[in-house]
Parts: sequence; C-alpha cells; structure tokens
Amino acid sequence: MNGLITSYSKSGDMVLAKSVFHEIPERDVVSWNSMISGYSQYGFYKECKGLFREMLNFEGFRPDGVTVVSVLQACAQSNDLILGMEIHRYVIENKIEVDISVFNSIIAMYSKCGSLDYARELFEEMGERDEVTYGAMISGYMTYGFVEKAIDLFREMEKPCLSTWNAMVSGLVQNNLYERALELVREMQLLGDQPNAVTLSSILPGISDFAFAKGGKEVHAFAIKSDCNQNIFVATGVIDTYAKLGFIQSARRVFDHTKDRSVIIWTAIISAYANHGDAKAALNLFSVMLSHCIKPDSVTFTAFMKYFGESSASGSLAPDLLYIVAAPPHPSQQL
Repeated sequence: MNGLITSYSKSGDMVLAKSVFHEIPERDVVSWNSMISGYSQYGFYKECKGLFREMLNFEGFRPDGVTVVSVLQACAQSNDLILGMEIHRYVIENKIEVDISVFNSIIAMYSKCGSLDYARELFEEMGERDEVTYGAMISGYMTYGFVEKAIDLFREMEKPCLSTWNAMVSGLVQNNLYERALELVREMQLLGDQPNAVTLSSILPGISDFAFAKGGKEVHAFAIKSDCNQNIFVATGVIDTYAKLGFIQSARRVFDHTKDRSVIIWTAIISAYANHGDAKAALNLFSVMLSHCIKPDSVTFTAFMKYFGESSASGSLAPDLLYIVAAPPHPSQQL
C-alpha cells in the first residue's frame, strides 16, 4: 500500500494517494512521509502542514528528517514562519538527526520567510555547505532586495554550480538589474558554465527595453544554438521579449517554429498581437487555437479582455470573441 501512495504522490494524484492512505489499517512513517511529501511537492501546503499536525497527535509516530524537510518546504513556500519555528524547535527538542538536507531546509525556511540574519547565523554555523545552502541564502537576500549581500556571498564560492548561477541571474532580474544579469550570463559562459533553459527563461523577462534589444537577440541565438529554443518557457519568453521590443514579426516566427504549442505559447502570441493593436490577428489566432482543441485559460481571457476593455475595437470584436468561444471547434482549420 505504501508503494501505491508513493506512486500516486510522485505523479501528483493526491486524491488517489489520500484515498489509499485512509484505507491503510496500520500506517507507518513511510505512509505519512509519502503523503506529506506529495502535498508539499505539488503545492498543497495547507494540507501538508495539517497532515503533519495530525501525525504529531498519533501515538507511536515520530516525524523524521524526511518529514521535516517536506513540511519546512511547505512553510517556506507559504511564508509560515511561526510553524517553521515550531518545527525547528521540535527538531532540537526531539534530537532528530540534522543532516545537510534538514539543515538546508531550516535555512531556506528562515531565508524565505525574511529572517535573514538568523538564517545567515545558522549558515555560518554549518560545518558542511553545498550549492543548496548557498542558493537558499542567495535567493533570500535577492527576494528582500539585499542584492550586494547576495553578490558577496556568491563571490565566496570557489566554483558555483549552475543552480547557483541561475539563482543569481533570477535575483538580479527580480531586482530590475537587467544589465548586470546579462553580464553575469556572459561571465558564466567565459568560465565554462553553459546557461540552460532555466537561465534563459529567467533573464528574458528583463529584456523589455529597446536598449536591451541586442541582448534579447543574443539570448535567442544562444537558445537555438544550445537546443533550448523548444523549451516552452524559453519560447514564451522570447515571444514576449520580441513583442515588448516591437518586433512582432520576429515573435510570430518564433511561434511558427515552436513544435509543442501549449496554451501558454498561444497566449503569448495572442497577447503580443492584442497589445500591438492588431485585434483581428489576435482574434484569428484565438479561433485557430480553439480549432486545435486547446482550451484557453484565465490568462488568455485576461489578455483579450484587457485589450477589449481599453480599445475602440471592443464594441465590434467582443461579440465575435463570445461567438468563437461558444462555437464548436473546427479541427480542419489551419494557420
């Protein structure tokens, strides 16, 4: 039964995992950990924390390091510093083995929740640190705007790994330091570390000013060269970037050459045309998207209605949009 829970949890089917969990007459730590880990991994933070509290109330069960890592991740992602501190105290009082993964989770929780001084204090106490340790502190500093502290800590590393480079690039973009982010990407290449899809999709949102047009083309060229251009997040980022820079035809070419067109890609190109005032083209693409049996999401509708709400085209095109949504799709329709 534990194998089933683990299988369902890893695939994200928490409804079935929960059903099996409740059918087990005698649960063990593995049963609880599989459920708690699944909830945490797939963003069900409230359920994760609730099940942890339920586990504490069962006699004969004691959370272990695996439990702690999962619940602390949920606390970090939901900004629940209070429960995070309770779990940290529980670890100390119950003498749970603190290996590097548990220590990293504790630091990440404090860092993510804004207790940066205490997180750094724990960081300095660690005898062994890895890229996750550094990444947790760097991300925390970047999130709360302490860019120079993040950079100083990054420079302490002898050889940063790709995930740490990505944390730095993402943090610089998050703090609107686009030029420094581009410089960092160039630096990592000079040092022999090649950017991946995460790096590229992190930096693209920052290239929206015409002054960075060259940087946008540079990132796109690298994406093609490194075979990252078909990654959904990279392709979407390139389309958005070209559209913001005014190169709508370049955005369309990227869309045309993207093989796997999910609703995210369709929304990006539809938004591009709508924001450029070409409502007819946007509406046509929306119609073709439906003909491919791709269901629009809330972001797609928001992109449309934002334009229709602000444009004089609203009166004539809004009824067309409603007609298209209501009409059955025509699979034979082509771009």
